[in-house]
Amino acid sequence: MIGVVYHNFLIGNWKNVVSEQLKRLKDSGLYDACDIMWSTVNLNGLTEEEYMEVIKDYPKINVEFHVTNDAEYFGIKKVKELGDTHDDIKVFYFHTKGVSNDYQDYTTKTRNE
Repeated sequence: MIGVVYHNFLIGNWKNVVSEQLKRLKDSGLYDACDIMWSTVNLNGLTEEEYMEVIKDYPKINVEFHVTNDAEYFGIKKVKELGDTHDDIKVFYFHTKGVSNDYQDYTTKTRNE
């Protein structure tokens, strides 16, 4: 069994990062191959609808929304839950790395004003 857990913090350029990361997951074949996928989301003051609009083309994703900022706690907790309930699962965990970066150029680390 294959599981995917994707933790999201909705800040900065999160829409672009989520869209790009999910496209890469799909292009890799892992989205289609996984048996279960969860997204844990820190709304950070935004609405559930805003997130659901971005992931609308990925119906396999189960979503768990949170309003407290506990860093990656809820994503890691979900990995543990899946491991505790499925003896044969292999879990791929990733998160929205880079959403708080405001670099204009990632190579030179030039900040976008």
